[in-house]
Amino acid sequence: MINITRYAWGAQGEGESDYSLRPKEGDGESALSGLLDGKPVDVFLRTKCLRCHLQGESPHRPGDYRAGGCAACHMIYSNDGHTLTHDRAIQSKQRKNLAEKAERFKRKFASKGLENPRAYPVLHKFTTAIPSVQCEHCHNANGIGNEFEGLFSPAARPQPAFQLSGADKPVLYGAEHEFLLPDIHRERGMHCIDCHVATDLKGAPPGPELHAGVEIRCENCHGTPTTKPEELLLVESDPRTQRLLASNALNPNLRKKIVAGDAVLLNSGGVPLSHVKKEKDKWVLYSRVTGKKHVIPLLAEKKPVTAHQIARHMETMECHTCHARWSAGEWGLHVIQEENPDLSKWKDWSFTDPTLQNMLWNSGQESSGMIDWLSAKWVGDKFSGNTAPGVFWNLFVEADWDTMILGKNQRGKYSIMKPRYQYFLTDRQKNEENSEEEFEAPVTEDERPRLILIPHTPHTIRTTVRPCESCHDSEVALGLGDPTRKNIVDSESFLTTWKEGRPVPADFQSRQVVTEAGEPIQKAYPSDQARFLNAEEIAAMKNKGDAYKAYRYMDLREKRFPRLLARDEFPFDRRHKTNEALAGEPGQEKDILFNVDENSFEVRQPIESKYSMEELPAFSVTPPVSQEKLAEQDRISNIEPIEGKMIMEFSPEFFEAPVPDESLDTSEDVSTGESGKNGEGLGTSAKDFDR
Repeated sequence: MINITRYAWGAQGEGESDYSLRPKEGDGESALSGLLDGKPVDVFLRTKCLRCHLQGESPHRPGDYRAGGCAACHMIYSNDGHTLTHDRAIQSKQRKNLAEKAERFKRKFASKGLENPRAYPVLHKFTTAIPSVQCEHCHNANGIGNEFEGLFSPAARPQPAFQLSGADKPVLYGAEHEFLLPDIHRERGMHCIDCHVATDLKGAPPGPELHAGVEIRCENCHGTPTTKPEELLLVESDPRTQRLLASNALNPNLRKKIVAGDAVLLNSGGVPLSHVKKEKDKWVLYSRVTGKKHVIPLLAEKKPVTAHQIARHMETMECHTCHARWSAGEWGLHVIQEENPDLSKWKDWSFTDPTLQNMLWNSGQESSGMIDWLSAKWVGDKFSGNTAPGVFWNLFVEADWDTMILGKNQRGKYSIMKPRYQYFLTDRQKNEENSEEEFEAPVTEDERPRLILIPHTPHTIRTTVRPCESCHDSEVALGLGDPTRKNIVDSESFLTTWKEGRPVPADFQSRQVVTEAGEPIQKAYPSDQARFLNAEEIAAMKNKGDAYKAYRYMDLREKRFPRLLARDEFPFDRRHKTNEALAGEPGQEKDILFNVDENSFEVRQPIESKYSMEELPAFSVTPPVSQEKLAEQDRISNIEPIEGKMIMEFSPEFFEAPVPDESLDTSEDVSTGESGKNGEGLGTSAKDFDR
């Protein structure tokens, strides 16, 4: 985190590790610069990002309660900070806290995170059975913890009368959340440490990039269609076995589950997973947190689905590239630094930063600066520590969960790329003698834009994958940006404009990372191990040849949608296109856009349609039909199928353009004897299915 952020701000080179939060003498490491002797990015890190550092304090608000050091993980805190202990020394405080329990998750309580009373652990004892909620005290903010739980936090936006309407809204980590699909492992009752063992979590990673030390892979547990997981036999006389069993003895959920003579599973780094063993030719995982038994499904024991029969899918793609249902993306981070901010202008913004919430939500508060979380200590009834003058406002242009751009990761496999981050800096210094305002969207030390995306493993895994069209028919997924908007065509002229510090081109999109020619306009980090798609890969993805159509047909047939590829267009498609042409570009009334020239935020108005009613193609509109009439039509169609027009097995003729007057029967697939309709009885086109 420190290295990527400092590199993005141009404070150090890529891959360098100039600083350490715990420097070792003799290794050439030094501590992160202080508030006064460092660069602006160091102040930003100290006041924003590093409040999750293990040695630091955390704000006193729901979701953020935790201890420090080893206890940050091994001593469990609930999200509301309440304890089950009966320590007489804190009974009076407990009674007071219970009276406030109903208010704990409201924003008006969370906004006082720098003044609220401290919390206490659920039990005053260390444990190795660490639940996911403990990990998520730090791993939130639209990161993997939020994704795992199915929580998504929208970007900060101004809302009228926000302090009146939003005071009683429930928040976690200081933010409101939308509820999406959780990870299937979470849904089945597993926790973070059931996959991530000590070697994933402790010690210095082998490289500066995020997740460099993570060794667990999907195939370690589930295998591949042709191979099964690797195993290790626990031999009683082996010192390694003795250490594993001694470690298991510290966890009451594993103490009697694994014994010498068992075969345990190995991860990609060759590290034994001492809670996963083979039982009667089945691999079984015992949860480190609950002790619950989970039988692991193996791909080698299942009939391969169509996508798994494509060799390039299995050889060159990460599993999550298809199986991740969604991924939180935060696009275009504007960091505005003000020395003497007018807090009244920002009071209706839904910021999640504890220092900003404390300033904006509590009457009588003034801008006393941003607290340095590396020096913060809880003294008496409030936090004290060094403060940095002024304020950092951090605003995302947009946050969404359905944009997943493809790229290649450190393993040379296709993966999801996550923005981290695309920095635009504005320094506002205002006083009686000087009035200066400077916008900056400069380059890194190696003269690349400060627009960084990294390979990401979304923790939103589901067995039901996204449709083929989400990649093969999506220019956004290929990194080309939204095709309905202007985009960058010439990367050289764009980079020249960027380096010269001129305003960001109007055709720039935060979701466009490459041009059609495969030339990158943003930065994949680390550049020697990760990259975006090149021109050849983009062209291959766009080419929907016979092989793609064949596999797509087989995939749809597996899903009982065998007729979706037989028609080019449905009446609904024509009507929808007509409505789109009439409406013009969708309005963006709710999107606050940053105007570089004016150095302010503004609302973009909808663009008027360039079509008139006379220019639109004519189409007939079917009059509405009653529910009774529809039911009767369905009954007749099910009883009296059209002879001679049944769906045929796959053949080369399948890809010939269908005759407009011909239609396929939906009643039965002769090859399988199953209904040709989907599970909801719908007959739709491939385009409808994608939507």
